Amino acid sequence: MTFSIRSIDTGNTLQGKCETIIGDHKEVVPLITTLWARDAYESQWMEALQALADESVDCCVLITDVQHPEDSTGVTYWAMYREGPDIYLQEQFSRDRTALLIGPASAVSPHIPARIQGTPEEQSQVSEWMVPIDDVRQFVKNAITCADSE
Repeated sequence: MTFSIRSIDTGNTLQGKCETIIGDHKEVVPLITTLWARDAYESQWMEALQALADESVDCCVLITDVQHPEDSTGVTYWAMYREGPDIYLQEQFSRDRTALLIGPASAVSPHIPARIQGTPEEQSQVSEWMVPIDDVRQFVKNAITCADSE
């Protein structure tokens, strides 16, 4: 499987870690838990991934950093775009859409910026990863199976 996302307990109540694997790319970043607990991030990820996997939305976000407004004025997230059998992912930060990017995938989807923006020169500077939709579906299926067995 070339896609996964998980939170890692670090023993610190204010911060965990978020591990994302997309193909050959692996990223581990701090997961700030001052506003959302680890399980809130995980619930948001699974709801969004399920909506993308069952094709009820064409794009969704996986939030990886949301904090109290007095601590941060934005939200960091993976934007995921389904195009045919593929999912394209871009890591993004938004200051002006924070409230619009938090909620059910069906409500958030219309507020996600388009995958391709700007001039051709600007487009070539965007870091983007691609995985097959089947890898996302397999991740969701495995997560549900694991949750059911607990």
